[in-house]
Amino acid sequence: MAYPRHMDSSLFIRQGSPLRHGNQPHSWHGRAIGSQRALSHPAIRLHQGRTDRSSSEPLPSTRPEPTFSFQLALPQFYVPYRWWEDGASMILWAFDHQDIKRLLRFRLYENDELPRHVLQNRNADVVSGFLASLLLTEQGLFSLELSHHDKVEEILGLCQLRSVPVEPWRWHPNYSYNAEPQTIASYIDVESSRQFQAVPFEDWIRYALGYPTESIQWFFSQHKQLHDIVSAHLDLFPGEFDTYVEVERHLRGGSPFAQYVLLQCLSVRGLLDSEVPDQSNQWVVGFIIRPIQELFKAHLTGLPSMLKKLSVLALSFERKYRTSVEIDWSAPFEANPAYLNDFFAFREVEPLARKLTHIDTREFSSLSVQSFVEDTATLRLLSGRWHLLCSSTEECCLALPEMATFFKSCICVLHRLRNYYSATAILYGLQKANINDFDLFLEQDDSPQQYAINISSHCFKLMDSASNYAFYRETMKVRPGIPFLLPHIVEYQSHGENAIVAMFPLCIH
Repeated sequence: MAYPRHMDSSLFIRQGSPLRHGNQPHSWHGRAIGSQRALSHPAIRLHQGRTDRSSSEPLPSTRPEPTFSFQLALPQFYVPYRWWEDGASMILWAFDHQDIKRLLRFRLYENDELPRHVLQNRNADVVSGFLASLLLTEQGLFSLELSHHDKVEEILGLCQLRSVPVEPWRWHPNYSYNAEPQTIASYIDVESSRQFQAVPFEDWIRYALGYPTESIQWFFSQHKQLHDIVSAHLDLFPGEFDTYVEVERHLRGGSPFAQYVLLQCLSVRGLLDSEVPDQSNQWVVGFIIRPIQELFKAHLTGLPSMLKKLSVLALSFERKYRTSVEIDWSAPFEANPAYLNDFFAFREVEPLARKLTHIDTREFSSLSVQSFVEDTATLRLLSGRWHLLCSSTEECCLALPEMATFFKSCICVLHRLRNYYSATAILYGLQKANINDFDLFLEQDDSPQQYAINISSHCFKLMDSASNYAFYRETMKVRPGIPFLLPHIVEYQSHGENAIVAMFPLCIH
């Protein structure tokens, strides 16, 4: 869907505002804003001579309208060789349906007409076969009556991102009551976050690489509307200056885009100790686009591997920014998470399992009984790494279901190496990704002794949580190795130090 290039300015003025004559009701429920995050700017200086807000009246303003300083130019991303564009042509002329499908999803090419041109010039049987595979996935019916041209258009429609309907900015100042600054900030943050969540990860990828992206241009234009709304409000109601100084302070824990708008509005009115420098949009969205750009600079294993990695990162982005109840703006997007590179770097499970075991052996070398007693950084770090490996496995399996077989084989090798720590993390990730199929791997009649003999068939029972993972704990006694920590933490919390003393020294060499 095309994004509107021009909107009637009256659409952005709230019901009852002296800025408009018509009526346009808006309702939007706010939420609390998260932990504070301050942009790099001077400290706010409170406006002197505060006027009581209850007596604020509209006043004529001779101040020139400030210009919002989001520059809508595309980000600058210079690399000696845009390798993914050549890779895109190669994929479109090749025969891997999944690679073509992923490429059409992420559109890693400058000319949007490229896939249409290539597919229309490909063999009719190739195009028909590709379309048939897509319709099978989509549970549709394949029609042999379609022309070659229509088949290509059907492929593009199935693979490329479906645009969501766009909505204009909803929040406007409410002149019927004196809202508290925190309430105003909450409303603005919710609306800014809603606009941000409408932009899919695939569009941020294109934008970071310097390609025109309508959804992001629309996103910035809506924050231009916020700037115009707040500027007009402050010009009409100078008594609200102090209120919006406080609003900006509350926004430091919320949307960086909304906070930057408020900084612009306050700066031009002399409410900051110094001017906020003009910044490009790259400065504000750097927490997303810089990690993506670094990923493309560092990636050396070809476009098919990159497309798989982007498929996994899209799921991570979706969870972090688009479906979470409250967005954590405090940390940049992790475009190069631990484990993900290793998953795609190794074609065989044996070297991957050995690398994981080597790292785990090193990390567990400082674990002791005292680590449990004092809840040391070592124990917390190991627990965090376990959950990270688990979530990385889950996201890989959800984004790329074909990787489940790879992970199942890796679990068996890890078990053979007595690395229960990584084995259970990957196993739990598999379980979370597809809990219905997970029960197929559980056996019911195995003792730990027979389990040790027939590893490859029964290692999936390690995550049987009955009686605090009794099967795992018995296995650990028979074949000690790098431990799965959760059952031992529960044992310590329930029975004290004596319950875990037998673990040490760890058998990790």
